Amino acid sequence: MEKSQSKSSLFLILVIWGISLGDSMPLENVDSQKVLNLTNRSNTVFGNPEQKTKEVFVEAYHQATQSPGEMGDYFQGDMILPTETRNGVLHPDYRWPGGVVPYVIEGLYHENELGNLKGAFYEYHNKTCVRFIERTTQRDYISIVSYTNGCFAKVGRWGGRQEVHLNSTGCLQDIGTPVHELMHALGFWHEQSRPDRDLYVRVITEHIKTDRVDNFRKYSFEEVTTFGEKYDYFSVMHYSSDAFSKYKGLPTIVAWDPNITSLGQRTGLSPTDVRKINAMYNCRV
Repeated sequence: MEKSQSKSSLFLILVIWGISLGDSMPLENVDSQKVLNLTNRSNTVFGNPEQKTKEVFVEAYHQATQSPGEMGDYFQGDMILPTETRNGVLHPDYRWPGGVVPYVIEGLYHENELGNLKGAFYEYHNKTCVRFIERTTQRDYISIVSYTNGCFAKVGRWGGRQEVHLNSTGCLQDIGTPVHELMHALGFWHEQSRPDRDLYVRVITEHIKTDRVDNFRKYSFEEVTTFGEKYDYFSVMHYSSDAFSKYKGLPTIVAWDPNITSLGQRTGLSPTDVRKINAMYNCRV
């Protein structure tokens, strides 16, 4: 009996130790086809706190044509991958159970900004089965904060308290930007990262800021799923045509279709966005 208890205690210690090591935790039980391996991307994928002053950020917001989320210093501009692991695991465990996302608002916002945030929630409530509810005692939840200069979020559910950063100076001037960041929190990447993007758009590398070229990386079908949906030029998750351009007025992404003159939008969920969310969360709406 004592030996059995000792073995159980030793196993528990090893499990806890493995979790604390992050990268060292065995992944035998995780479907390898649903794991996005970023071990070769270097520490730059995790990003660093935004160093721009509030004045610079506000000025950039008013002058730029791209979304505020495209101005950040994080992975692909506005995504954070947890530092405790270098694998973004695309697995049902990283989705919000039942499509219910508890939230708290800890940022300091004006009434109109809170109105836009609630408008973003309503966009999901009106078109999908996903529900953002005020947190009571739920262990896993998002905390909407404003203490950093930028708009960014972790991708998917990672457990416990996780922050969605929406600075009031630029991220809540409309509903589209919070809709975008909340879609990251639900588990979605950028549209132009999908495997078939080169059939629809041309990425002009020579126009991209040197330290932002990696933001335009595309993934393979072994890494991500498109839920069988066609490429969406007007997804709320698509970069604007001049995202991360080092030359003012020159595009970094151009559609092969000459009839498509602009890319992305920040007005709300596109019909394709809605279908993808409903597919991920098994909505029947």
